Amino acid sequence: MDNYKRLFLCALPVALHLPANASQSETYIVLLDDASSPKKMTRSTQVNSVKEKANQVLQRLANVPESVHTRSSRTHAPLADSIYQNLNSFSVKLSTGQAEKLKEMTEVRGVYPDVIFSADGVHGQNSQRVASWGLDRSDQRELPLDGEYEVGPYTGKGVSIYVIDSGIDFSHPDFGGRAQSGWDFVDNDSDASDCHGHGTHVAGTAAGRQYGIAPGADIYSVRVLNCENKGWGSQILNSFDWVIEHAKQQGQPAVINYSISRSTRWAPLDQAVDRLITEYNLPFVHAAANNNTDACTKTPHSEYSITVGASTNDDYRWYSSNWGECVTLFAPGANIISARNHGGYQSMSGTSMAAPHVAGQVARLLEVNPKASPSELKRLLIENSTANALYNVGDGSPNRLLYIKSEDSTDVNQPPVAVATSNQYELTGAGTISLTGDASSDPDGDQLMYQWQQLAPSSPLAIIASPSASKTNVGFDEHAADITYRFLLTVNDGVTSDSTEVRVVQKAKPITPNGVQWESSKTYASPCERVSWKGSEWENQWWTVGNEPGAGGIWGVWRKVGGSNNRCG
Repeated sequence: MDNYKRLFLCALPVALHLPANASQSETYIVLLDDASSPKKMTRSTQVNSVKEKANQVLQRLANVPESVHTRSSRTHAPLADSIYQNLNSFSVKLSTGQAEKLKEMTEVRGVYPDVIFSADGVHGQNSQRVASWGLDRSDQRELPLDGEYEVGPYTGKGVSIYVIDSGIDFSHPDFGGRAQSGWDFVDNDSDASDCHGHGTHVAGTAAGRQYGIAPGADIYSVRVLNCENKGWGSQILNSFDWVIEHAKQQGQPAVINYSISRSTRWAPLDQAVDRLITEYNLPFVHAAANNNTDACTKTPHSEYSITVGASTNDDYRWYSSNWGECVTLFAPGANIISARNHGGYQSMSGTSMAAPHVAGQVARLLEVNPKASPSELKRLLIENSTANALYNVGDGSPNRLLYIKSEDSTDVNQPPVAVATSNQYELTGAGTISLTGDASSDPDGDQLMYQWQQLAPSSPLAIIASPSASKTNVGFDEHAADITYRFLLTVNDGVTSDSTEVRVVQKAKPITPNGVQWESSKTYASPCERVSWKGSEWENQWWTVGNEPGAGGIWGVWRKVGGSNNRCG
């Protein structure tokens, strides 16, 4: 549990409980301007950067009066409740007047009141052992159901599924010890157990042994919903930040399942989802919500996410499932059998039940291709889905139903393997070598595209004759000092790529003194006259007399032969 505690402290969260009147929230989410946020920073630098920016804007806020009645008074700067280090934002308790003033600052992109989210799931009957029609429907193209589900060779092994929900019943036999506690952002502790049942049911559909799409995946419970299945947006943002850090430390492919909804849009979460996917390469699968309305009007909303609507066992859109062009595809969601909190099994209905079918399939795809990007995974889900199988999908909805047949899983594009070699790894003085990537390969037999570039040093630059060919000559000018060059080869099969580098050392050519010694009384009127002095060769850059070679530094009148600062060539 120590690792979990450490991750939690990195995110600087605070437990936020529902007040008696939830509509009067004093907590605001502040989105900082991306223009002042470097894209590439170490984690510690990023924490300091976001925290420092938060402190700066809040200190400035303290110096701004809220009204004419407080013009001469100074107030204490508010303190940030949570720093969302990976999301360039923070939460803070503010008055309405302070929130309005904060919006006017150029460093601030937006200020939004904290809001409540909930999970939508309709409970059905308890059952000890019944067949899951959702699994059955997912592995065949057409009805009628054949009563079977073949998981095949890919079970999601080696892939993490983060279930951001109401928690998980870790003792349930359906998880076989694979379900682990991440963090509980409701109670602010490391025990993310379930006290509602929604999260356990979702996790069982995604990766349960009995009723799961990916029964070999690792499951991490990230609790953001209380026992009434509700939670604050600030807690959810904290959970996103935690998942990013945990996934980095785990070092294995991962997917997020988010079966939580809100009846309207909320920009902080929408933009956070964009960052999860585009900046941190985390596939994000979420429920389309249960309002029988346009999914584009609800949060989460992201063009990069995978939005899942719910279908019934007779291939109709489930009556409450949201619809529209923001839906990516549909999956079984009505009367789905899965794990019940405190043991046994039960049926539940909703897009909350449809989403984990898809998250489980993403885990299976990531087992086959751990380097697959979120955009590629989304494309594969759409391309492999069953087209035009559903009725009454709703205006603008794609008529696409999840299909996970095991043999189709092998259609995932395999990444190429880059191999770079050189005909020589060391040369002396000026010369030419040959780099080749001919040993690179692609498991699928796809044709490869090649790209060579010099990684280091930034100067001087070698001359790459054919940067887009599998084999290229590289020319080097003569230099006075030894230089280690690093060349990067990137091979691309049109979907994914792989890179490797090769190093070449250029030794400086020994300079043979020409015997003409520098004379202090001689006038050197013409530039680029060569002399020997103290074991080195020098050339003057302009007219000079009496100036000792080396005395003027690297930008003096005398400069070493072959040096990058020597204009004589």
